[in-house]
Amino acid sequence: PRYHLTEQENQFRDNEKETWGRELTIQVPSNITTEDIIQQYGAEQIMKCISLNEKKRKESSLKLDNLPPTADENFLRQCLQTSNGPSPKDIYVARTKNDASAWAKVTFHDAEQCNRAATIYTLQLCQTTFPITVTSNNGPKQKYIQTKVTKADDSDATENQKHVYRVVTVSREVALKIYSSPPTDWNVDGSATITILRTDLHPNFQQTLNAICDKFNVQVKCRDIPKTFGQRCIFNRGSPQKTSLAASMLAQSFAPINIKVKTERQRQLFRELEEIGQIQQWAVELKLQINPNKYLTNIEIRGPQTSQGQLMRRIADYSDSFDKRFHEHELSPVVATFFGQQKAASVRLRQIASKWASNSCLVSFNPRTTTITIVGKTDVSLIDLNTCENEVLQLLDEIIASTDNVESEEDEDEDEEENDNRNTLGKERRCVFCKQQSSTSTSLFRICGHAYCRCAAQHLAATHQFPLKCRDCQTNIHIYDIKNIFDNTAQLLTYPSKR
Repeated sequence: PRYHLTEQENQFRDNEKETWGRELTIQVPSNITTEDIIQQYGAEQIMKCISLNEKKRKESSLKLDNLPPTADENFLRQCLQTSNGPSPKDIYVARTKNDASAWAKVTFHDAEQCNRAATIYTLQLCQTTFPITVTSNNGPKQKYIQTKVTKADDSDATENQKHVYRVVTVSREVALKIYSSPPTDWNVDGSATITILRTDLHPNFQQTLNAICDKFNVQVKCRDIPKTFGQRCIFNRGSPQKTSLAASMLAQSFAPINIKVKTERQRQLFRELEEIGQIQQWAVELKLQINPNKYLTNIEIRGPQTSQGQLMRRIADYSDSFDKRFHEHELSPVVATFFGQQKAASVRLRQIASKWASNSCLVSFNPRTTTITIVGKTDVSLIDLNTCENEVLQLLDEIIASTDNVESEEDEDEDEEENDNRNTLGKERRCVFCKQQSSTSTSLFRICGHAYCRCAAQHLAATHQFPLKCRDCQTNIHIYDIKNIFDNTAQLLTYPSKR
């Protein structure tokens, strides 16, 4: 079971926030074990019980100084054997620098053997003195010394110490009940842990920490995390409610901002800020740390909250000018099929992109979102950007014209009036949901013929009727149209499908 394990740093750590209000530290006499604690409160109430005591060495050792220069391992073992003493686990003997005397370290299996051996060595070796020859400025001279016996560690000091366990309960109510009525000789304390990274960015960290402790009348123990310049703070000396509130307030005071980069516009914006070094410059000026992940889908900003707000304002101001250089065209499912590897439309688009790259215009097709983006660098001329966009639009118009010709050939046997209505509808291509008019980003419903664009996914996901219907004529939407609408946003279909 996990409660038999001894917690080490960065091992077996829960999500810190999940244990707030449910975590306790229980100090018990040394004869109480984890099983006793589990039995006391019930296995159904305790999720985890981990020992926080450092692992103590059972073995103990003695150090013998000022031994006769002839002393060796056999001599020291015989001293114990003649008095029916314990058998040492290990004996190490060495000479001093001037070879006038010797010293030894004698290791035993436990503290009891060590204490018995210390008594025997004191009686046999420390009662008399012996002469040694030492060298001084005036030449060799004789000196009398006496053997000394000292314990290399103090194992007895920990024998009567209490043991401490970290206990996580199944609920806050259970933790409060345990805290309110501890058994005799048991000390139950609330505990809440929070790790704050990059505390070096917050000059007022210690001041805020002290103010939180005073507010909730709790204490805190902090442990440095050198690699991240952070501190792991453990609040105690208070009820589970108070320690959890203290941890929550500290977390809120120094919480980072996480920017979720979801759209292509956001990716291009932050990629440009990083490439020109602008966001790094702002971070230095505002004393912030900015950590984008590998795929630029999340950007973490750490530092004072005032500086975080100033950075967000600068990004917003910069995005106003960026929007003038960012153009995005959504393609309908029919038009998008013309783009792909080795397809003529993609070859034409790459030729346009290659032509305008030297003019600081970047053109690309995203197959995942079926969009074409045209981005101008900071030094782009708006005239060049518009000319580049017009060439892309001309390519899309040619594709739409070719699809219209195919449709007209297939429908040549239909009634002339129906063809006129269909051509008019194709020219307008006004989305029934957002009312925006476009020929490249809209498609037609198979049943009623009305136009829709990508916004249909959002509108239909929020509808309160099922099956899904066209907004204008309330005709049921064909299943293949639903598949096209929710192809890239399948998660939006979950909610209306459950109704």
